Amino acid sequence: KGGTATKDELEKALDSHPDFYWNPATETHEFRYQYLAGNVREKLQLAQENELEKNIKALEEVVPEWIDVYNITVDPQHIFTYLPAKAIEEWIKDEMNYDRVEIGLVKDKADLGNRFYMKLRKWGRYVSAGDETQDDINLGWGETPFTKIINSYIQDSTFPLKFYDEDDILMPSMTLKEAQSMKGERGQMLIERARKIQRQNNNRMLTHVPKKFNNWVRTKASQEVRSLIETAYNQTYNAVINPPFDGRTLRVRGMSDTFYGVKDFTVYKHNRAIAEKLVWNGKGANCHDVGAGKTLASIITSQVLLQQGAARKPMFVVPGKVQEKWVEEYL
Repeated sequence: KGGTATKDELEKALDSHPDFYWNPATETHEFRYQYLAGNVREKLQLAQENELEKNIKALEEVVPEWIDVYNITVDPQHIFTYLPAKAIEEWIKDEMNYDRVEIGLVKDKADLGNRFYMKLRKWGRYVSAGDETQDDINLGWGETPFTKIINSYIQDSTFPLKFYDEDDILMPSMTLKEAQSMKGERGQMLIERARKIQRQNNNRMLTHVPKKFNNWVRTKASQEVRSLIETAYNQTYNAVINPPFDGRTLRVRGMSDTFYGVKDFTVYKHNRAIAEKLVWNGKGANCHDVGAGKTLASIITSQVLLQQGAARKPMFVVPGKVQEKWVEEYL
């Protein structure tokens, strides 16, 4: 509005402005699109700790509803993105009969980066890292990648190795040892066919692993584990939201919301909202339905960028059959 203001006066004005919020994490005032987005659950907790009533009220209106553990579906193959280690440790001990399980992060042996491994003890024997033999590793002792544990769990508990002859008839009495002792190529062929069928069954079974895990969580897991999973899920995944664009800050000089010409136009809230999002982010996609005003939103976006000085000569790449339509609507 012109004139000058001291730093204190400016901060006071921002504090009282409905679209600006003081963020204790960054120690700056942030516009609502920036502040009321991202991990709003963390921001709400920080606002409560600092007794910021204005922030608390705004964040409580946008924070996602808390989801209890009985309505959460977790895939244990992707556990390390957020799932507490204790939950996986208990699951493996309960479902796979391991006496002791420790989860840790170690350097990948191929120097490809860090990988999660588990130290396992089964049948009363615990093997420390570095002391295991090749047989121990094959049996799942020592430091073992979690994916191998999952695959071993599926294979051992669900689909044993079964042999079929050339006509796909089951050979119930055939064992791996007998197939390996057969002369010629037939034994190797039977083993390869059995392994292939087993892999196919195992891959199909992978889709059931989340069901097995979630059933364990809901029926057998301790209350502590359920609480850990519920908190971790809500604090990590059920806490992030996108900026609430509504078009309120969009200003196009010389343009009214309704105007008449070759084609009559009415600028609706969703047209302003998507244009505001494109201007704010500097990029994006407008995926509205046919007839929702995508052309109009693009024109509004280009005009705002021109008036802000962010663009000097916008270029529109459109199909040839709608080129004249674009020219008519733009002019």
